[in-house]
Amino acid sequence: MEIDGMPLHPLVVHAVVVFVPLSALGAIAGAVSVWVRRRYGWLTTAFALVAAGSTFVAQQAGVALYESFPRPTSEMTSHMEIAGGLLLWVVLLLVGAAVVTVLQFLIDRSDTAPKP
Repeated sequence: MEIDGMPLHPLVVHAVVVFVPLSALGAIAGAVSVWVRRRYGWLTTAFALVAAGSTFVAQQAGVALYESFPRPTSEMTSHMEIAGGLLLWVVLLLVGAAVVTVLQFLIDRSDTAPKP
């Protein structure tokens, strides 16, 4: 997979490198602070969604790039093995961020609902 002759993998990896840590930091901050969770919960979830999508695309592009080499090196094989497990963790981060954000939204909504 290429864009203007440039392999897609190194381009997409930049999104992974930015959005995975931002999502993780947002999730950690939201776990310890209600204010952060209320204010940035949806943003953290959106970042986690972008992180999961870009991780998936980077993995697919990485496999295509790996297979394009006639004799992949041991470093490339090692890189593939390490990167192979990342998608599961990023999807778990996405699910966790989404669940916490939705629960906080429901709690806030029930706090502001008129009482009978």
